[in-house]
Amino acid sequence: METETEAPSEDEGESMQIDEAPLSQDWRDHLRTTPSRATGFSPFFLVYGAESVLLTDLEYGSPRLKAYQEHQNQWAREDSLDQVDEARDVAVLHSARYLQSLRQYQAQRVRRRDLNKGDLVLRLRQDNRGCHKLTPPWEGPYIIAEVLKPVTYKLAVGAP
Repeated sequence: METETEAPSEDEGESMQIDEAPLSQDWRDHLRTTPSRATGFSPFFLVYGAESVLLTDLEYGSPRLKAYQEHQNQWAREDSLDQVDEARDVAVLHSARYLQSLRQYQAQRVRRRDLNKGDLVLRLRQDNRGCHKLTPPWEGPYIIAEVLKPVTYKLAVGAP
């Protein structure tokens, strides 16, 4: 993707001219500028410490670009870099809160079921190496031979 921008001359005023190759419909997805639900920030911001300037911002002159002043940029950039670490800490906390709410949502949908001696069960396969991708993730059936703890069982090979 080649983009050429021309700085506005004094006689052109605030207008900017952009010559660009045609972009695909989902170009915003490639820039990753949408804030994540888990962190509250865009991935671009967490990596670079500033929000990206989109082509539409350049073309239509966003307020952020109109307010840009070269002589204040260095000071503002140093200040924003100091705040990036704080923003990343906030993102970690926001992500932890989001994961906790997901766990709570999933936990309310799980029905607890006590298993007894003699019940037939399937066991989740622990090692999928050497298995075809369509191989079932479950092994069994197994018979519960002994209940060791409320969620710990001794299994025996079952005959269906």
